[in-house]
Amino acid sequence: MLKGIDVSNHNGNINFADVKANGIDFAMIRAGYGWTEEDERFEQNVNGFLNAGIKVGAYWFIYATNVSEAIMNAEKCIEVLSKFKGKFEFPIACDYEYDSDSYSQNQGVKQTKASRTAIMEAFCDKLEEAGYYVSLYLNPDYISKVNYSELTQFDLWLAHWTVDKPSRDCGMWQYSDNERFAGNVFDGDYAYKDYPQIIKGAGLNGFEPQEATPNQEPKKEEPKQEAPRFTTYYVQRGDTLTAISKRFGTTIAQIVADNNIKNPDLIYVAQVLKIRC
Repeated sequence: MLKGIDVSNHNGNINFADVKANGIDFAMIRAGYGWTEEDERFEQNVNGFLNAGIKVGAYWFIYATNVSEAIMNAEKCIEVLSKFKGKFEFPIACDYEYDSDSYSQNQGVKQTKASRTAIMEAFCDKLEEAGYYVSLYLNPDYISKVNYSELTQFDLWLAHWTVDKPSRDCGMWQYSDNERFAGNVFDGDYAYKDYPQIIKGAGLNGFEPQEATPNQEPKKEEPKQEAPRFTTYYVQRGDTLTAISKRFGTTIAQIVADNNIKNPDLIYVAQVLKIRC
């Protein structure tokens, strides 16, 4: 488990070395919002955290009344992120909150579960098409305001404060909005997945895909037989279990069994699979 913070222009100038000295492993940085605005300190924050030896991801605050505007948000996000190809070892998050709904209301649009879901999915799909590992930033209230079962292909960055542990499975947990150190106040986060390995292994966020390497499991003394050998494979966009099994000369059933896959028709980008070799 890695400890992180998330930041934006509102945090002002950050003492990056002091943040590192306080044991912070990663930072989620606001890249911008809407379809026109880059965060004023985005480049400063990315360069500052990287120079301090802190891994980075990013998030984009959504202002969109419909799917078309959501895609415009995504296109601006991709443009802003392009300056740092191969630098983000953590996800790019879709941030939809109360102010997102307020924006729509000010434009005369009242969002529904279905429309919020469509906006988030359109944004995330566009980022995935551009080769990014995406996640959803949601709190428990907003999970109830979308058709969440239609969005579970994306990781969850759960914002849930004043509790001892996350209320549901998530890749990251924002556990506090009141972490005080390095002369600043930050949101505090924990990451439960090894995002750098997953993202770089799958060749996402501008990284080159890593070659799969065999992983020899230790042999058991009884009975005396060779333990199975596995290759680690990161699912690519467009993959199916049928295509993967043919590529590695195995069967769908074997992949399903080795990876405890509940639905063979549902795999997702950057999913880590153990393949017998």
